[in-house]
Amino acid sequence: MFCNGKKVFITSADTRVGRVLGRALRDVGCAVYGLRTCREELEFAVETFLADYVMHNQAAVDALVGADIVVIPLQGNEVKVKATLDLLLESAPAPQLPPGTTAEGTTTPPPPRTVIAVSSIATWGRTPVSADGAPLTERDEPRRGVVPGAAKATADAERLVLRASSSKSGPGCTHTLETYVICPGLLYGAGEFPHGFLAPMRAAWEGRPVPVFGGGNNKLPVCHAHNLAATVVAVAERAMAGRGPPSSGRYVLAVDGGVGG
Repeated sequence: MFCNGKKVFITSADTRVGRVLGRALRDVGCAVYGLRTCREELEFAVETFLADYVMHNQAAVDALVGADIVVIPLQGNEVKVKATLDLLLESAPAPQLPPGTTAEGTTTPPPPRTVIAVSSIATWGRTPVSADGAPLTERDEPRRGVVPGAAKATADAERLVLRASSSKSGPGCTHTLETYVICPGLLYGAGEFPHGFLAPMRAAWEGRPVPVFGGGNNKLPVCHAHNLAATVVAVAERAMAGRGPPSSGRYVLAVDGGVGG
């Protein structure tokens, strides 16, 4: 497996998404690092750093820029995405040269880091249904409608991540990135997710009214947490193998039953 032995940095390693992805990446041989807000270390990680703890700042930056793969759960972290991408673009590892060669005169660029951002299906909240009723796919992304508010901030962060793929070396930027956005359906499993089925399931269990949107005939895409993890690992494996984006491109919809597109 091409991820074996690679270093991974997760920007929110102690969130529910971060924990699921951290364990999955560890299980394929990655050395996992990341940021956390909880006091205790995370069992799947080699080392994590307290966010907003000044004594950990430089160590966290070193781990981030030294990673082969950076995973960014976008929800709740939108305002930090640009700073994370800027750090990665401005600090490149030295290129790996064959034994017996020197850096003098070499034009070999450093290997690109891979950034995988995990988004939210809420960014598709106002997308009109196709005329033929066909399920939405990645090809519908240009026409999607975003609900104003938090979902718009997440969609804006997606665009920042995808644009970073086209960044070239230049003043202040010494490294290119391979970036991807994975947008899962409503997440469930591995415990329930606060932005998924937790609230309506709790309401039903307690005998309270469950919200109904529109006529109640909506068909919503769902994604088990382990299917999201499998998608992230698959994209990371392709990137580490140098095979480029999947057929659907750099924007991937992950739903139960397969990956969209």
